[in-house]
Amino acid sequence: MLLRTILVLFISFHLYAQTTLKEVYYIKGNEVHLSDLFPQTQKDQILFTVDNYKHSKRITSKDILSILKKLGIKEVKTFSYYINFQISSPIDTTPLCNFLNNYYKEKYPTIKFNDIQVRSRGYIKNLPNNYIIEIQRNSYLRSNNIINIKSDTGKKLFFNYSIHASIEVLVTKKNIQRHSELSLLNTKLKTIKFDNFRALPIMEFHKKSYQLSRNMKMDEILTIRDIQKLDLVRRNSMVSVELDNNGISITFEAKALQSGTLGDIITVQKTNLKRLQAKIIGRRRVQIQ
Repeated sequence: MLLRTILVLFISFHLYAQTTLKEVYYIKGNEVHLSDLFPQTQKDQILFTVDNYKHSKRITSKDILSILKKLGIKEVKTFSYYINFQISSPIDTTPLCNFLNNYYKEKYPTIKFNDIQVRSRGYIKNLPNNYIIEIQRNSYLRSNNIINIKSDTGKKLFFNYSIHASIEVLVTKKNIQRHSELSLLNTKLKTIKFDNFRALPIMEFHKKSYQLSRNMKMDEILTIRDIQKLDLVRRNSMVSVELDNNGISITFEAKALQSGTLGDIITVQKTNLKRLQAKIIGRRRVQIQ
């Protein structure tokens, strides 16, 4: 009997331990159940109800924690002053989910969706017959954001959405210094949970050569902001200068006074300190213009 009691307490502790309450919960009816907060609960019960003719209820986190404490649930945290409970709208959000599916696939061709959830920000009985879908700029960088529809009359309805998916991104294998060339030796592909990004992540090895635009630590996600075309010529390095003079090809060495990539025009300095403008045509190779 004692062992059984201990086992029940152990299971209960792990069901609720270190749970952080969300700011908004969507419920099916006007009753808020314990299972709405903890889907895995074994002994469900009604915590409170939403008032008649209303579609939501807002309760202070302090009151929620007090209710849970009386039920023996103590290891719960919250970062919001209020917890909102909203009755789910009886609408079909499939068109919005399909829109989001295509929108994110366009930016992340290899994304693997687990789930896409769309919830109205207020109670909606039905959707307009005709509408267009609008989404905020750069929403593809976030897994949770806002989408809206606009009816023929100009009325807008807003929805919260969340993307649950995984993607394959390029990460650093080790600490890498700025201007280092990227290769299989210092980067690798890694599957991660789709979350929020500061810029579009790199999702494949590029055929062209690139270098880092900043110092990066091991296991950091590479984004388009972190890379730039590889410098074929580095400042203060010696380069081979090619000059075509009346069909006669002349080659000599000079010092590059600037860094640059293929096609860039840079200044080089000869041994006699004379400066010339030259176009980068290869690695440590330039051509006088």
